[in-house]
Amino acid sequence: MDRFRNPNLIAGSKITQGRGRMRVKSTIGANMVMVTDHHQNENDKTLLQCLVDKSDACIDKLTLCVSLVIAMVLLMRLLIFPGLKYKSGSNINHDQLPQEEGKFSMKFVMHLFERFFFKPQRKVSTLVNILVASVIGIRHGNHLVIAGSLSRWRKIWESTNEAYPRKLSACGSMGLVTALVVDANGDQICNKMEVKELWIGGKDISNIDQLDSESSSIDQEALEALRRGIGLPEVLPDLSVSPANDFLISWMKCKLHMNMDFPDTNFRILNARKTRSGASGKQVSRVLMRKIGDDEQYILHLHYKGPASTILEMCSHFYDTKGKKHDMNISSQKGLFERVIEDMENNGLVPFAFACGKTDIEEIKEDVGLDLLAIIGLKYYCRNEIKSQVEALRKAGVIIKLVSDDELPAVKAIAWELGLFSSQSSNINVAMEGQEIREMTESSSRVEKVNQTTVMGNCLPKDKFLMVEDLKKKGHVVAFYGGLTARDAPALTSCDIVITENFRCTEMARELSDISINDMSSLSLIFKYGRCAYHNIQKFFQLQLTALISGLIISFASTIHSGDSPLTALQLIWTNLIIYLLGGFMMVMNLEGDTFHDQPAAKRNRSLVTKVIWKNIAIQVSYQAFLFIIIEFVGHVLPSLGEQGVRKAMIFNTFLLCQIFNHFNVIDMANKEVLKVVFHKHYWSLVALGIVMVTQILIVEVGKDLANCARLNAVQWTLCFLLAAFSCGFDWATKQVLASLQSYNI
Repeated sequence: MDRFRNPNLIAGSKITQGRGRMRVKSTIGANMVMVTDHHQNENDKTLLQCLVDKSDACIDKLTLCVSLVIAMVLLMRLLIFPGLKYKSGSNINHDQLPQEEGKFSMKFVMHLFERFFFKPQRKVSTLVNILVASVIGIRHGNHLVIAGSLSRWRKIWESTNEAYPRKLSACGSMGLVTALVVDANGDQICNKMEVKELWIGGKDISNIDQLDSESSSIDQEALEALRRGIGLPEVLPDLSVSPANDFLISWMKCKLHMNMDFPDTNFRILNARKTRSGASGKQVSRVLMRKIGDDEQYILHLHYKGPASTILEMCSHFYDTKGKKHDMNISSQKGLFERVIEDMENNGLVPFAFACGKTDIEEIKEDVGLDLLAIIGLKYYCRNEIKSQVEALRKAGVIIKLVSDDELPAVKAIAWELGLFSSQSSNINVAMEGQEIREMTESSSRVEKVNQTTVMGNCLPKDKFLMVEDLKKKGHVVAFYGGLTARDAPALTSCDIVITENFRCTEMARELSDISINDMSSLSLIFKYGRCAYHNIQKFFQLQLTALISGLIISFASTIHSGDSPLTALQLIWTNLIIYLLGGFMMVMNLEGDTFHDQPAAKRNRSLVTKVIWKNIAIQVSYQAFLFIIIEFVGHVLPSLGEQGVRKAMIFNTFLLCQIFNHFNVIDMANKEVLKVVFHKHYWSLVALGIVMVTQILIVEVGKDLANCARLNAVQWTLCFLLAAFSCGFDWATKQVLASLQSYNI
């Protein structure tokens, strides 16, 4: 491929190397052209990655604020201390400080910045070391632990033999999905049908006993016309045969005992195609044929099949069961047929109609004056497991939209069977044609209508694309389930998550796919696991931010007050390692069983750290900061905490134990069901916890020089455990008080 000499690609070409911008022009229908620009960038980030980066940016801002405070402390120290020497007689060593002699010179400024960047004082050096140890450890460790947990989730998904994530981030991104667009074409969802109503004339003869008795009395000419109308598409390559038509052919063979074979020696097809007819412009199948050996050699036979309302508009007469033809306007039967069709749609049936006619010209200019043969009401049936999956997703808060190239009544029947559509919802805009969304020019009104719509039929690729885009504008994270045809490419590239079936998608859809599943019965599984993975990532960030903020507050307050921090950089690194270890085990836990996590808010710009998480962080940080500041500043009055080394060891030990108990609090370890799951399925996390506790004891008791603290006795160890465990009680009590205040609107 060359940019100037050969810039074109043949349809179906596959790009194996390189990158670029591609302009695609495709003709849709007779008079509509859809032009889109596709730009593929290998560095595009998924929504989950953007949220993680947003949380990292929050940590960066916190780091910047602390760095500015440290800089201000240093600047004030350098500027103020020289003047304090004469007022307070301070014994500060000013040999290392720049002295202001006479005017404020550039040399003084350069000396100040030299001291600021290259020779920091003890307090500032301590704070800088702690800041670097905390922030760099979190910034570089989070991505590693999250990637490891998602890799483990991928193995869990694949072990079920039902879902296969093709992209690692999809394991967590599924937890963000709030809207699911399902392609309901053909037998994608419903693979079983039944003829519930069969109207010939003004009579329903669908009852089996009645059908057996009536079939012999039905006029054979009318019955033959109905046989041709149903069976001819089967032998015509130009007309795509729907699953409904296959079922009707089988039904005719079994119930009416009719031969549905059409030898070429009996007729000759002159014209066969699908066209849009009637005021609604819906698609119908039309066949123009001539019987071979017919006495009336110049008489041509017309056969129409399509949506009942469209076919009815084209008919001026109808046949009764005796083969007699009646004028619709005279007998007022048209109103009866309209009510029959309306009742079928309201009861979740798909109304099809068959009509015939005769003509003496091969070119048909107007589709009017036909004779109505029959109206058939088909009932679609879905497997019980698929209906239960859809019901579970709806209860979990997922908005489900059905889109299809099929006629709207067929899609409504599927929605009815899945419980997405009912007669009680007739006063709400829940169903519309794809043409309606295309004709809307005002973006805001279209977004609102799409948000209200549950079913959309007669969809072109552009309609599916617009639905996905409008749902995203409404704030939803959209997953698209389909990819049966290459025409779905615009919708697949626009949505956040692409879900395809293993053996029923195109090669292009497979390449765009984020998750591949066996069939629709696996949907609730991937949603459940996705939400679990996403919520576990949120919990991990809660643990990290709690330790980071409380550690910085403790170190900053203590360093400014006494010139030294009770927590060293090495101790904070060890604490972060423990959080990574225990948090890594936590992020692969499914502690909710078969239930779903809470549905996330429909906001694409949401933060990974929500207001509820910030509230939990604030409760824990306030307790830890207050506790450790009291130990540092007031602990010397207690006999057991009189030594500075003991106080440092107590603060370090209690700080680490507080993070462990906060880990228990986050996963709700007090819940018996959670405790049972941890003991039976995730006992390795308990083994890791035991190793951590043994190592901590060895560090404090044996490696006191490494930990820069004194040894603790049994009473002091017990006090550390009690103070750390009390953080869970403080968290529970605070939340109860806040809930009570909120209930009283205080």
